[in-house]
Amino acid sequence: MNYHNYFISLEDKLKELSKYVQIDKDNFSVFSVELAHLLMASCSEFEVVCKDLCRQIIPNTNVANMLNISQSLANQLPTMMEEEITLNVYGISLTPLENWKIGQRLTWWEAYNSVKHNRGVHFKQANLENVLNALAAVHIANFYLVWESEFKGKHPTWATHALEPNPSLLRLKYPYFVREW
Repeated sequence: MNYHNYFISLEDKLKELSKYVQIDKDNFSVFSVELAHLLMASCSEFEVVCKDLCRQIIPNTNVANMLNISQSLANQLPTMMEEEITLNVYGISLTPLENWKIGQRLTWWEAYNSVKHNRGVHFKQANLENVLNALAAVHIANFYLVWESEFKGKHPTWATHALEPNPSLLRLKYPYFVREW
């Protein structure tokens, strides 16, 4: 299953939002209802794609929760944790999965759970920085799912070409992949 079109839809919503809130590090703490929607949708999509990715690389694996997912992916695809997403137009680079590399939780994922379970107290965590990291993580997960399921053994740029249409804001940092060949 290609989840890329859903990611593109989420990215389009971010582009629309950028007409009202400039994507800039100075605005990373800005929060809103629309950002909360994007955070909820992005994190939910990240979990769905990661579960499929885990099943692809380790058939019959138990991926009941994010801890199972993080351990499976960190063990099987450690370079995934190093992938960088750039928003070149805005001069922003993100490495949304880097905490998994050292066995820690993802800040933006914790924010998602806080907003989901106790929005009244934690609504400010539905901010631009967490949304950008969540969307970047979805893009990375989509890339790895396509690469692992359709192009294993081939150069990773094959997978980037399969992810059409191209994202207009969030891009895998050139040369698209950090794994040594």
